[in-house]
Amino acid sequence: MKYDLNFKIDCVSKYKEGRRDFVPAGISKRSFLNYVRSWVKSFDDLGIDGLKHNSFNKQWTVEQRFDLVAKVLSGDSIRNVAKNAHINPGQLYQWVNKYREKGIIQSMSRKGNCIDNYIMESFFGTLKNEMFYGHESEFKTFSDLHRAIDKYINYYNNERIKSKTKWMPPSKFREASMLSL
Repeated sequence: MKYDLNFKIDCVSKYKEGRRDFVPAGISKRSFLNYVRSWVKSFDDLGIDGLKHNSFNKQWTVEQRFDLVAKVLSGDSIRNVAKNAHINPGQLYQWVNKYREKGIIQSMSRKGNCIDNYIMESFFGTLKNEMFYGHESEFKTFSDLHRAIDKYINYYNNERIKSKTKWMPPSKFREASMLSL
């Protein structure tokens, strides 16, 4: 059954007041209140726009789809991501499978468990701070960025010094530590 916007707004406000005496005649109170609870959640999350249309029919941009898929691939469950985004879990499942078919897979650890990727996260942070932030406008194309990253990785491994590696580049530090064995 479809309900108009004003009816939904009226039901949400009554429900938030604690009233439950507004169920239309001939409809199960339990199933109708389930509808109203979903309207309240949509209203709380999205405001009036959450009540205006069925979000299952929303046209999602590529960026919005990717953001949702990335959450799933990083360890969130499809059910939770779909619920929070007000999207049909089956639709999200299809999007995730399309990405998996292209070779994009979930990271090794579950979300919130960064112990196994600390070293790479640290490196990416350093890379962004030293060669990307403040220089974004220099990269006109993806190829420009790719070349700059390759150049930085070479610099990081063969020229960049720091106290932790006894003031040697990482490649020299590895050689020295292997010779001391």
